[in-house]
Formats: sequence, C-alpha cells, structure tokens
Amino acid sequence: MDKEVMNRNNPSKVSILIPNKDHRELLEPCIKSILELTTYNNYEIVVIENNSSKKEIFAYYDELKSAQKVRVIEYPDLEFNYQKIMNFAVKNCEADYILQLNNDTLLLTPNWLELMLELAERENVGAVSAKLYYPDMSIQHIGGMMSFDDEGDMISGHLFHHIPADVYEKVTFLSHIRDVTWVTGACMMMRKSAYEQVGGMDEEYRLYHGDVDLCMKLRELGMQSMIHPLVELIHFESKSQDQDTTRQYEAEKHYFINKWKDALNEISQETSNILDNSLQYLGAESYAKTKSINVLTQIRETLETQIIGIYASATWKIGYRIARIYRFFVRK
Repeated sequence: MDKEVMNRNNPSKVSILIPNKDHRELLEPCIKSILELTTYNNYEIVVIENNSSKKEIFAYYDELKSAQKVRVIEYPDLEFNYQKIMNFAVKNCEADYILQLNNDTLLLTPNWLELMLELAERENVGAVSAKLYYPDMSIQHIGGMMSFDDEGDMISGHLFHHIPADVYEKVTFLSHIRDVTWVTGACMMMRKSAYEQVGGMDEEYRLYHGDVDLCMKLRELGMQSMIHPLVELIHFESKSQDQDTTRQYEAEKHYFINKWKDALNEISQETSNILDNSLQYLGAESYAKTKSINVLTQIRETLETQIIGIYASATWKIGYRIARIYRFFVRK
C-alpha cells in the first residue's frame, strides 16, 4: 500500500521507546534498521539513556542529534528498573501510541507500524506484539501462555519457542493474527491511553514479569493481547544484560504469582481445557513431558507427526512441556 495513503488512514503518532545503557553495537543497528526500513511516517524514536558510562555511546548520541526522528532523554535515577524507566518515558512523550522496543532488536518488516496499528487501535485490544526470531531464525517469541504443572508450580513460556525454520514454515497457525495470554515487552505496541488507564507498569518489578503483568492488567479490563505474525524482527535476547539475575527472576516470579493467583487459576484452567480438547479431537492419548533440553530431537525420533506447538519454560527447572501436537494444522 502506498505510504501516503496509509498515513492518511492512520495519522496517529507512534513513539518507539528504547531504553539503553552503553552497547552502541546493539543500539546503532537497531535504530538504523528502523530509520531505513519503516514506511510509516508519523513516528519518533525516543532513546531513554540509563546511566551509560562508555564514551562510544555518548559519541553516538551526538550523531543522533542530526536525525529528525530520534531524540534522547535521560533517565534520572541510578538504579536500574525497567518498569520505572518505561513509565518515565511514557510521561515524556505525546504520541497517541507507544511501542516498547528492546535495543537488541533488528527490524525486518517495513510496514510494521501500519500492521500493528491496525490492531492496536481497536478498543478491545490492549497490547500488540510481533514474531521475533533468534539470529538463527528460529522463533524466540510469537506470544506467551501460562499454566500450572502437576506440582502446582507456574509455567509461563513462549509459544513455539526455538522452533526451527524448516518446521514453522509449514505451520499455518503461525501465519494467523490471534490473541494470546501475554506478549513480550521486547516489542509491544499499545494506546497510550490504555497504558495510562491501567496505571502503567508495576514498579515492584525491576527486570522480569513486568510485561506479563501489564498484559494481565489489560486483560482485567477486557483488553486482549495480540500477535501480528506478519511483523517480524530479530531479537538478540538479553544481549544487553551484563550480570546473572536468577535471584531477581525468582523473587519477581513469586511476587507475580501472589498478585495474580486467582486470575492465574482461571487462565490455567482455560489453557488446560483448550489443550485437552484439542488433543482429544486430534486423537492424541496424552501429551508428553520431558526434562531434556533436546526435546525437539527426541520428539522427532519418536513421533511420526510434526510438532508445531511447544509450551516451554526451560529456565524454571521444569523443563519442556509438550502442549500441542497439531498435525491437523500442518500443511501437507
């Protein structure tokens, strides 16, 4: 579609909010990909400078002063808290729509903003995300789901996580716009008014679960989280994190569970019903469980059908849970 025609249909301004500390080697190609590929005109890139110390990044900030669509604002606190940074950024932008974006991403889809806006402008939609790839082009994110395992521990993971290209290219389900339980803050668009309506991001989280919590707050008000699979980016996941944050992860997971216990029980039951009904319909006797990180290899060796749904959480010592075996959706 012609760029000017699309802009007349969607004149709303979009602020792309990118928190950053040092790492010019990540931020520069991220911004370059946006400036060179984006076809939507009414947007700005807001870099939230967060206590950088390397001279290389400040030299790059000086270079960005000549870029009309980019501005750098300075986050005033010394302590890193992603939620506080994002709340600060939203207060310092006047756009109708905000798009949280990690600095370790590369844009692949030129009309990404047009496509995401088509969903984000709907009143029943809260957050919109994209299909994110690892550098090897396996799937990093195409939506998330949550449930509880047999021992009562919460499982939250990326759907189709690490599915390789030779598999997902055959899966019709991956090409469908759909709602999911949550979407990642690595690339998340929403109306600024919706963000403000739910009170922004919960600053009790420092690093983890803040994006999932935001989707839960939107869900509580009847707004869905959506995936637009035609919007594609590469995500060099956690490349900008410089320290082990395992304890932080567990602490914030515990806070999240306590905060959303009732809603999680409801979501878990919904998820189990969907999976059980799907598996029964497809003739699968049960879904497999394994603690092996090589689950895809094992499945391929033992099953004659294609795996197109993985519900996984490798980082929580629960291993991988096979949630769907959907030969039904695989192209012949």
